[in-house]
Amino acid sequence: MNLKDRLSSESRTAWSLASHRGANSAKASTSDASSSTGGSLGSGGSGGTLTWPTPDGWKPETLAFPLDFAPDLPYHGEEVLRFAPGFFDPKASDDWSYGFAWWVEEKAPIDGAALTDALTKYFRGLCLAVGAGKFSFDPKHFQTSLSQGGPDDGLPGATYQGQVDSYDAFTTGAPLTLRVRAHVFECPAANHQVVLIGASPAANPAPIWGELSKLLSSFHCG
Repeated sequence: MNLKDRLSSESRTAWSLASHRGANSAKASTSDASSSTGGSLGSGGSGGTLTWPTPDGWKPETLAFPLDFAPDLPYHGEEVLRFAPGFFDPKASDDWSYGFAWWVEEKAPIDGAALTDALTKYFRGLCLAVGAGKFSFDPKHFQTSLSQGGPDDGLPGATYQGQVDSYDAFTTGAPLTLRVRAHVFECPAANHQVVLIGASPAANPAPIWGELSKLLSSFHCG
C-alpha cells in the first residue's frame, strides 16, 4: 500500500505518519470534532484556547510538541495544521499548500533568525522521516530565507515572508520551493506564543493565497 493510500485508510495525514515513524507517538488526531468545525483547540496555563476553523474540503491535523520528526525544535505545546484539498496532487493548483500554527509554551521571543532556523530543521526532519527510504535528499539543500514585513492578515505581532527550499517527500522526491508567510505573536490570556504560517509553491497573487490569507485571518486565541 502506498503512502497516500495508507494516509487515507488510517485517517492520517503526512505529518502524523511522520510522527508515528519516530520512537514515540506525537499524539496526532484528526477525529477531534472541534478541529473540523472550528471549535476550541489547545489550552494554556490560564485556561485560554485557540480557535481555527477548517475550510470546507480542507483536512485538519493536530500534533504534540516535541515533534518526533523534528525533535531538535525547542518547543512544547501543539502544532495545528490545515491542508488544502489538493495537497498530495502535483498537478493541483493547491499542491503542497497548507497552513500551520505552532502553539507553544515557551516565553522567549521567536525572532526572524530563530524562525528561519526552526523552519529549516522542521522541513529537513519531515522529509527525512517520510522520504529517506525512497528518495535521495541533499542535506545542504534545506534552506530558509525570510524578511520582515508583508500582509498582516489582520493579525498582531511580527510578519515575515520568504521561502523554504525543501523537497516533495511524499509524491515525487523533487526539489520544492515553498513560499511562506508567517505571523508571530503572543496570546497573553492563553499563556502561549503563536507562530502562524501559510505555505504554498504558488507565488502570490495566485488564488490559493487568497484562501490562505482567509485561513490565517480566521485564527483566534484567548
